[in-house]
Amino acid sequence: MRPSAVIEQSQTALMQRFCSLGDNCELGMAQRFYGAEPSDLLRWAAIDAHALIALLRSGCAGLSDAGQYRASTVQDFHWVDHLGYGFGWHSLIRIGALPAAQVLQRELTRIPRLAQSLLADIGEAQRIFVLKRSAAALTSDEALAVWEAMQDYGDACLLFVTPADAAHPGGSVVWVAPGIMHGRIEGFADPVRVGQDTRADWWLALCQNAAALVDAQGKPGA
Repeated sequence: MRPSAVIEQSQTALMQRFCSLGDNCELGMAQRFYGAEPSDLLRWAAIDAHALIALLRSGCAGLSDAGQYRASTVQDFHWVDHLGYGFGWHSLIRIGALPAAQVLQRELTRIPRLAQSLLADIGEAQRIFVLKRSAAALTSDEALAVWEAMQDYGDACLLFVTPADAAHPGGSVVWVAPGIMHGRIEGFADPVRVGQDTRADWWLALCQNAAALVDAQGKPGA
């Protein structure tokens, strides 16, 4: 996961510009390597495009309903699911550090606040929002559906990411529609070993190229 280069402040600032829209925490791990620690709703989440669209279309309604939260255990950490939307996330709290009831109460307070921050970030349209899926390559139609749901809040830019191939090398990024970029990466981390397998240097190259495209346009979605 770890590049050999010394981390620079510019790299930290670059990675801070990006906001994960889920699938898993691979982008979040790459951000952490470069010293970027954005407090984003879906940074450590597992969520598919269907659940993401439902969340956005509803304005993140229902995230304050304690009856929709359930705690479980994943690799020695507390994991939390929202039953209504069908997505879950790492609490980043180790088993034994807090009882499950306290973890749920913490998340019930934290998650609605992060949801409102996500909607505000989309509205401000200053960050670049990243959509990926490890199980099967995203299609442009799926990316468009997510972007259209984002448009309820502002003209933000979406970067959807799929694996590289012979015609599209890793790190390459192109506009496919106003406000939507398609980026390629050499390969996604194993979903079970994201912490060990994430190639932060691959993500850095991708983010550098995506940011350059956005900056050349003058603003996201131009």
